[in-house]
Amino acid sequence: MAGPSSVARTPAAPAGMAAPALFPVSERKLLVMSLLTFSLYQFYWFYRHWQIEKQREHPRIMPVGRSLLVYFFCYPLFKRIAAHGAAHRLTPLPAGWLALGWIITSLMGELPAPYLLAVFLTGFFLLPVQRVANAVNTLEAPGHDPNDRLTALNVLWICVSLATALLAWLATRSLTEQLGL
Repeated sequence: MAGPSSVARTPAAPAGMAAPALFPVSERKLLVMSLLTFSLYQFYWFYRHWQIEKQREHPRIMPVGRSLLVYFFCYPLFKRIAAHGAAHRLTPLPAGWLALGWIITSLMGELPAPYLLAVFLTGFFLLPVQRVANAVNTLEAPGHDPNDRLTALNVLWICVSLATALLAWLATRSLTEQLGL
């Protein structure tokens, strides 16, 4: 059985090849996981990027803290990924605008319906960032695992998220009927 450290590892590079510079995940998988886990996967996405940053360059970084305080640290992460892209002369990434869009749509999840549905848009602000990360990984570590398939843990996470949402909806509906609202 895999221990916790094996779950959080970056997909290994083939022998003799460099490990990816940034967290590799396909845009499709990022979007699917973001939507079907009600954006919870995004905290893992931020954590994995910060964890790799810690391993590569900044050992004092606390990935868990930066993931929990994501509103303060999403722009610095986007900016770092943009810098990686700029070093390879990739299309400039509007890190500030993407961070602002992500923060606003994420905070809209705290509003009443129908505005809270904007939280489902948050994943779309991560796609350009991940596109640059994947391009950097392809240039720096050709042949790396692109992390483009749903694993058993991903499917389990999706099922738990959907079941939790269904139970919450049923409980709300039942309570509404009991109160006569």
